[in-house]
Amino acid sequence: GPRDMKTKGVSSLFLTTGTLFMLEVHNSLLCYIIKRLQDPRYAHLEYEFSDSTVKGEGELKIVSRLLQHEYNDAASHAVVGADSDLLLMTMIAARPNVFVVDDLPRRKNSKGIKQKKPKVFKADELARIWKESLLETDPVRVGGDVSSLARDLTLLAILSSGNDYLPGCQGLTLKDNTRPGLWNLYLDMRRQEAWFGQSLTMLEEVGGGGTSGTVSGGGASVQTSALPLPGFRVRINAPMVAALISRNIEQKYAPVHNEKRANFGGIAGNWDFGMKLVD
Repeated sequence: GPRDMKTKGVSSLFLTTGTLFMLEVHNSLLCYIIKRLQDPRYAHLEYEFSDSTVKGEGELKIVSRLLQHEYNDAASHAVVGADSDLLLMTMIAARPNVFVVDDLPRRKNSKGIKQKKPKVFKADELARIWKESLLETDPVRVGGDVSSLARDLTLLAILSSGNDYLPGCQGLTLKDNTRPGLWNLYLDMRRQEAWFGQSLTMLEEVGGGGTSGTVSGGGASVQTSALPLPGFRVRINAPMVAALISRNIEQKYAPVHNEKRANFGGIAGNWDFGMKLVD
């Protein structure tokens, strides 16, 4: 009907492995790569093609690629996408010179004005800010390494907001305007003697992952299987997570002795002066 004619774009139902649409995307991308390789201006480039015919979620395959042992620390990488998972994953990868570029450069800001340039996130810059603002007062110092902070932030983000596979836990917030959220409570816990040297997550080495295969020709390679898993897994420090959630619940129901309901959850601030626990 007339209403259907006004509909623009493609239904997300087509964006599923095995549909005719995704087969057309596969063929179109291959043709694009072949045409580029035939152009002298782009013949020096290398293309690695990993689409829906290769097992694994796109974001996970990108990070797996960054974690491969032959990674060149002198190289720069631009990951194009607007998914918040990409920000967390590139932080966990802990590789230098990795940028996340917004794939919707024409999106409107809060004032309804279109952006002139795409937003760019640089994990190295966040690590620098963390080192300057947190590690000086944080008892956990590992040569200035902030990878544990990135892993713990990712866990707290999943707990509070969920991800593509898990829903968020009701009542948990990463940041709060009137009371300290999980992140600020976590930073405060790291300064307490009971939790010195501990993090919410820990890395544990495991045996080597599976193998991957590629079919190469010219300047292109097509993956035939999923990328190998890294040789480690993440374990959760259950006692510290439980203590953090318990503290979050305690302060959530404590009265705020301030009529203006000021935010006591600053990065380096102590919020206890504004609270009083009740039975």
